[in-house]
Amino acid sequence: MARTKTKMRTRTVAILAGIGVAVAGGGIAFAYFTNIGSGSGTAGTGSNNPVVVKQTSSLTGMAPGVAPKELIGNFDNPNPGGVFIKTVTATVSVPSPAPSAIAGLPACAATDYVIGVGTATGTGQSATSGDVRLTSSPPAGTGAGAEIPTGNGQGYWGGLNVQFKNTNANQDNCKNVPVTITYTAA
Repeated sequence: MARTKTKMRTRTVAILAGIGVAVAGGGIAFAYFTNIGSGSGTAGTGSNNPVVVKQTSSLTGMAPGVAPKELIGNFDNPNPGGVFIKTVTATVSVPSPAPSAIAGLPACAATDYVIGVGTATGTGQSATSGDVRLTSSPPAGTGAGAEIPTGNGQGYWGGLNVQFKNTNANQDNCKNVPVTITYTAA
């Protein structure tokens, strides 16, 4: 039995010694160095493609004394994501000189046409509307604009009109003249 006690003591001492070595060794595992460093990186800001403003209303029958014609349309957005549009500006122009000008009569000019906002008759050759929204359904735009989704025929703009002015001069040189309305979205 004395031998068993000695053997147990030897085992106990061996186990305690192993634990002591493990604890001492474990303390080394938690040692560390401090350091500083620096680095840099780059990033790029994307860009977008221009949105195409399309007129969907038909403008026929413009003549002196005829009511203004409503200008409405939508957008083609070729970008991979939505684009915010707040306003659409319309500017009228005509070729100079008119293709079938009659000698001795006043030339047809952009000033023979006016662009108006809402139902008001225009006073100049350019006007801006804040009626940009996602659908043509009421209510009309509030001037806050809208995010136009990607794709063709998206969103809605309106609130503009074009009218042929009724002046006191002979305007025969404007007959059959192609009227161009240029649109700008912002």
